[in-house]
Amino acid sequence: MNPLPIAQMINHKIEELGIDHRQLIHRLGYSHDAKAERRLQELLSGDFSSISGVQTRLAAAIGIPESVLIDAIEQSKAQIAMEADRAWRAGFKPSCIIETEQNGRPRQIFMAAIINAMQYVVKEFPTELPEEGYLPYVIKNIDDWLIEVRKYFYAPTGFVINWTTNKSSRYLLSGSKVCEFDKAIRGGSLGMSFK
Repeated sequence: MNPLPIAQMINHKIEELGIDHRQLIHRLGYSHDAKAERRLQELLSGDFSSISGVQTRLAAAIGIPESVLIDAIEQSKAQIAMEADRAWRAGFKPSCIIETEQNGRPRQIFMAAIINAMQYVVKEFPTELPEEGYLPYVIKNIDDWLIEVRKYFYAPTGFVINWTTNKSSRYLLSGSKVCEFDKAIRGGSLGMSFK
């Protein structure tokens, strides 16, 4: 991953001000340096989930308007999204995504994350299977797949076949085509993190 615009800007401002990393941490004004260090590292690494308190402090600490900092954050988010999309396209494999009520939300999110329940709703096709075999493959296996899906998710409503990164089709569980899209439909992801 290329350096994020937010990291480039902060490093440039530190150099311009003639301060080191420790001095920047102190300038943030947190009562505990460890918390300031953690918030700064999250920001520099592209974790923007808990930045609301640090962005005002950081802008003041490096002497820039908060709007300039927010612009760098937005540019960083765009870069992360673009690189994630590039990686997804490079690793794309044709697949079937089983759709469920509640927009694919598991019944118990914590348990679903622990057992990687997404494996039950996203099914990759065997590499040797030709494209014309995708729909018959789904029809043949859907009943078996739905047994596991129903354990962890709300009621199945249909499925999507992702043919390529630029083509997908939505079907009813019976196999009747509902519509086509000019992009692949991405399945969700489940994960846990402890801070």
